[in-house]
Amino acid sequence: MVHLTRMSQNGFFKKSSVFELYGLDFVMDDKFGLWFIEANTMPLVNGFTEGSTKLINKMMADMFEIIFGLLRSRMKRVVVYINKLTGEIRSGNNNLEISGLEQKREEFRKLTQNWFEEEFKPSPGNAFEKIVDENEYGVERYSGLLEEKCI
Repeated sequence: MVHLTRMSQNGFFKKSSVFELYGLDFVMDDKFGLWFIEANTMPLVNGFTEGSTKLINKMMADMFEIIFGLLRSRMKRVVVYINKLTGEIRSGNNNLEISGLEQKREEFRKLTQNWFEEEFKPSPGNAFEKIVDENEYGVERYSGLLEEKCI
């Protein structure tokens, strides 16, 4: 899965306010070899049995928990930052001045990246597992799932 993600990551729309669900199709041969068949963006998510309906409902609930947790985390950081900036802004002659604007832009860029604030992390029962973290570099980017030689 990590290698599939790495192979296709340049095609991902990398905007922190957007998410995509991918459907990956595999087939298992008679020797239990797993073969990747195809990947689909925004696959049809219908349950055909009671069990598959429960599985899909859980998957969707877990996905939305992650999405909302990231959005709430980012919003919390933005609100705290804006409140901090408001105290630093000096007004004069109807002009607003923010000292160190480029540094503040970089701070803002960092705080709007996707990462969870403690209170918005996914619940322990969430079935999704992070495999790539664009905020990290090298082996750390792949959540300990790849060795250095694979990168």
